Amino acid sequence: MAKRSRGKAIAAPNEAVVVVRALLNDELFEARVTEPRRLARVAQEWSYILRVRARWAQDADLRSQLGERAVKDLSSLGISGAQLKSLATAERIEVELAGLDPNGFGDEIAYEAASEMPWEYLISAATRSQGRFRSLLITRLLRNGLGPVAPHPPKSVLFVVSAPGRLDDGYSFKEEEERISAAVGTESKSRSRSPQWKTIKTPSVSQLADAIRENSWEAVHVTGVDNHQAGWFIEDFYTDLETGSPDRLEAVIDAHGRLQDGMILWEGTETSCLFRSADSPRLL
Repeated sequence: MAKRSRGKAIAAPNEAVVVVRALLNDELFEARVTEPRRLARVAQEWSYILRVRARWAQDADLRSQLGERAVKDLSSLGISGAQLKSLATAERIEVELAGLDPNGFGDEIAYEAASEMPWEYLISAATRSQGRFRSLLITRLLRNGLGPVAPHPPKSVLFVVSAPGRLDDGYSFKEEEERISAAVGTESKSRSRSPQWKTIKTPSVSQLADAIRENSWEAVHVTGVDNHQAGWFIEDFYTDLETGSPDRLEAVIDAHGRLQDGMILWEGTETSCLFRSADSPRLL
């Protein structure tokens, strides 16, 4: 059973654009991003670092330097080294992202950067640099206005793989599924600790909505190719889309002409249906 914090007021929805949360010694621990204006710069730099991972992944010294940089960058966002040392003792960490509220915080750039930030690697590298030696599960969730709940291993997991059309020929998500499965304890010999697990592969939008509604899943892990990656991985993807289906492309372009966050799904005869992150509530 998840534990709610005692003696603490529920944070206002717009108090912080990002909250990093863990259960430490049966107490709810939270670290907040207090410098949201720096999110865009840090997200851009770390996205590039991870794109060229092949250059440094096998170099222990460079990985160590990146861990130190992760500590410095998180500190610049408001998450201090002392807080990271505390988080280094956690087995599970949640990164809670606030939804864009025009009447509240109102900084669209910060919200977009928060969603693009590779929190999982950044926190993993920083806590390892601060002394973490155990394995760590990092998940992210969207704020829903309810009070904070201490993270606990999920009792039910829906694992969604989306690789429609040509994407299915070039990508395998088997290793990712195995890592997540091990992290949540599906191999536990104790039935009481082993979560319910379901995998669905390349569902349509409607099938995905049905799968989400069929159970009160405590965790939904979605993997696939996002709207930005599609243009890198499939030659002339957006050129062909602009020529053949301009309405589909227009649906994921914002008022400033920028491609919005989202991923590639399948829907009916559309093997590469662009889906916006902002549309996700309609699946619930």
